[in-house]
Amino acid sequence: MNDCSRCRHPCGYTPVWFPKSAVDGHYCRVQIVWCIKQAEMLEDGIWPVRETGYIDTHENVQRSVAPVSSLETTLQTWAEISARLDAAGADGETLYSECQAIENPVAFSRAATSALNYIAGRKRKLQRYSQWKADRNRPPKAHKSMGYKTPR
Repeated sequence: MNDCSRCRHPCGYTPVWFPKSAVDGHYCRVQIVWCIKQAEMLEDGIWPVRETGYIDTHENVQRSVAPVSSLETTLQTWAEISARLDAAGADGETLYSECQAIENPVAFSRAATSALNYIAGRKRKLQRYSQWKADRNRPPKAHKSMGYKTPR
């Protein structure tokens, strides 16, 4: 399987944890599935903590101040994914329920996979979901550069 160009995880593999910086603005398929599985925490504004087993005992540690609060970026990430799920309509609801129930994204139904493909990407699609889905099923147009001649 090919690695995702954004998060560098093999397609079909859901990692245990993603940092906020990896998800924010990229929205690849693996990241979206992971975020939907963490929906309850993200809705509350809590980013899941990575389980490392490391315990920090230092009290005098300087911390840098972020220009945006972690609560705000978490809620913005979930709001974007939620808006994209809503745009996919009934197939978005199917994707949400299958993400909660099914562990392996390869086993998703056709409707859920279609919604996931529509939702994924750096930007939202300009077309409505129904138009996007219809255009995907349409054969490509013949073009002169492909060696096809238009009938006269």
